[in-house]
Amino acid sequence: MLALEALLAEAEGIVFDCDGTLLDNVELYRQAWVEGFASPGIDLDRHWHAQRSGLSENVLIDAFEREYGVTVDRQNVVRRMRQAYLEGLDQLRELTPVTAIVRRFYGSKPLAVASGGSRQIVLASLRRLGLHDLFDGVVTFDDVGVAKPRPELFLQAARCLALPAPRCLVFEDSPQGIEAGRRAGMTVVDVAHVLSVASDMDHG
Repeated sequence: MLALEALLAEAEGIVFDCDGTLLDNVELYRQAWVEGFASPGIDLDRHWHAQRSGLSENVLIDAFEREYGVTVDRQNVVRRMRQAYLEGLDQLRELTPVTAIVRRFYGSKPLAVASGGSRQIVLASLRRLGLHDLFDGVVTFDDVGVAKPRPELFLQAARCLALPAPRCLVFEDSPQGIEAGRRAGMTVVDVAHVLSVASDMDHG
């Protein structure tokens, strides 16, 4: 934890991924994707989704079509998935060890969200939990048009904070997000470490 404190002190700005980092919403997304894929009559496998839960919408569908040798009406699948997600917002929870960092530095360091999710879902999720107004900028896939591990989401977030990317610290949970942050020239903290330390403290 001392190493994390040093990184937080050194950072001029902090950028957070959303899904799986600020939000405990993996199961909500899984349920929503099951509903989305049900429209063409596909029973989405839980384990298949679990291995790809951090992917942007089109990247996930690309992977599904490629691996199963099918073509789906992606506009309809995404529409139904988003509808199911938004209808389940009451299931949404914060990952409090991470959101505690947001609240701790709100007002003292510039903060941004850089998410590969859709703007519709990201904004609805953050507003539902009262997190939206804590951030100086929210960047989503819709703003840059390319998914992680490309670095554009993080580079745009740095621009929103008016900071060079290397002066920003990133919190991420997915391999592609961690790679994207590093490719942007930022220092990256794997959220798994933060959650592990918090769990150890709870049980210590």
